[in-house]
Amino acid sequence: MTNKELIHQCSKNKRSAQEYLYNQYFDAMFAIGKRYTRDEDKIIEWVNNGFLKVFKKIGTVRNEEALPGWIKSVVYRTILDGIRSEKRYWEAIVFDLDYTMEADNRVVIDHDYQLIKDQIKTLPDSSRKVFELFVFEGFSHRDIAKQIGISEGTSKWHLNNARSKLQEILLEKKIAGFG
Repeated sequence: MTNKELIHQCSKNKRSAQEYLYNQYFDAMFAIGKRYTRDEDKIIEWVNNGFLKVFKKIGTVRNEEALPGWIKSVVYRTILDGIRSEKRYWEAIVFDLDYTMEADNRVVIDHDYQLIKDQIKTLPDSSRKVFELFVFEGFSHRDIAKQIGISEGTSKWHLNNARSKLQEILLEKKIAGFG
């Protein structure tokens, strides 16, 4: 089925076309959600909400070649909306989920969205750019490396550098009574 046919049939609420589209893109969208949480039930909820938006708005797609990117954008924004509503979101973006800290050293994030956004702006330019592309835009290290002309390893270093600096800044603010 071509993208043009898929858009047309989905906009007419043809269940077989919607199921086909869902099955084609679900795994990729699920993988994006796994960057932010290991709670598979939450990921499925957010991805499904994203697909509902896709099905409601698919008739607005004018360039059938842009369909995959458009789907990714709609679902990705829906995932971000879902995780932003979760208190654990900020812990997930600031602290590497694969990095475990001893309980005594664990920094609890009680900061609001705007405070953290303000602190992201204080990061060194390269680290901030990689952090924003990875966390907010959903790009892989490979894509970031190509986009800004660095190696994947350097992209990973900048992401870890940004997280470390945010940890330091937020810990200082918490100790100073701002958190």
